[in-house]
Amino acid sequence: MPSYIQLILPYLLIAVVIGLSLALFVLVKADVRRYGSEWEREREGLLEHQRELKTQIVALETAMREQEQRAESMTAVPVSSAVRPGMNLQRRAQILRLAKRGDNPQQIASTVGMPQNEVELLLKLHAQQSAAVS
Repeated sequence: MPSYIQLILPYLLIAVVIGLSLALFVLVKADVRRYGSEWEREREGLLEHQRELKTQIVALETAMREQEQRAESMTAVPVSSAVRPGMNLQRRAQILRLAKRGDNPQQIASTVGMPQNEVELLLKLHAQQSAAVS
């Protein structure tokens, strides 16, 4: 081998290694850019999806508040229109006991805390039922 080739060979190998290193660097850089843009597109898609979900959450919270207000307004009964509880069996038995004892409807009404006409009605109904059974 001639001597000048032996002198050039190390420089030639260094040039080849530098060329290959440069080519590898360019390829890696291209991959980084490609993956970076893919990740950026995916990130934008996720952010858009997150914005949509937040919008849906706000809409659901608003609808829930409206439903709660509607439910509260349906259950709220004005004091003036509150329905009195019906006559239970204990009150009816107490009225009949007082009537058998000889109390008049006015006394019975004040004792049990009911209007006199309701006491009179109950006594009439009981008298009719007793007459029908006899």
